[in-house]
Amino acid sequence: MFRGSSVVRTSWASLFKLAPVVNELKIDSPHINVVRYDAQHFNFSDLIKKFSKPSPEPSKPSAKFSVSNIRIENGNVSFDDRLLNAKHVVDRFALHIPFIATLPSATEIFVTPLLQARIDGSPLLVKGRTKPFSQSRESEVALSLDDLDVPQMAAYAPASVPVAVKSGKLSTDLNVSFSIAGDTPTIRIEGSADLADLDVTDKANAPLVKAARLHRMPSHCAACTSSTRSR
Repeated sequence: MFRGSSVVRTSWASLFKLAPVVNELKIDSPHINVVRYDAQHFNFSDLIKKFSKPSPEPSKPSAKFSVSNIRIENGNVSFDDRLLNAKHVVDRFALHIPFIATLPSATEIFVTPLLQARIDGSPLLVKGRTKPFSQSRESEVALSLDDLDVPQMAAYAPASVPVAVKSGKLSTDLNVSFSIAGDTPTIRIEGSADLADLDVTDKANAPLVKAARLHRMPSHCAACTSSTRSR
């Protein structure tokens, strides 16, 4: 199910900080093969069952650690969906994370990750900066997507959805910022999303929406809570 090569370089700082410190973690050319046999079973379902069992030990405080120069290069994920008789490929996958750390001195420093890949041939680029271990979880993400095939993704929508997407290509140029103040998360979305060659019908194949191109400027959500407040 998985193959690839890896490099891990530890640091002498582990001795002084009394916590694991890794200077470099690299995984090169990982290949992952995922198979869905039916709605409930995958070729890794046994692993989920094994690791989802509750631990008999009481919960402990989060471990302190620091991992720098995290890189995944030239990844490939193949998805064989035998339920829908479809195959998908995510290739040219790369993930770069300068560091992840729970040491007190590092939690308020921005991490600037990079994710890029092709999803069935459509380029995806995600750039941003985040404080994943700070109380505010302050984050900013730029999402660029080019001509993603919407019907392929819509095939995984619940059967109760009353429409069918016959065609459509999604492209986005979005900037999303997120933070938490107290118990209130704040999300702000800026940029644009475009749908080309859109054709949507109902389940009886009656036409609902057809357009050569739709352009959308996202609305801003200045204080989105768990109750999904929007404007």
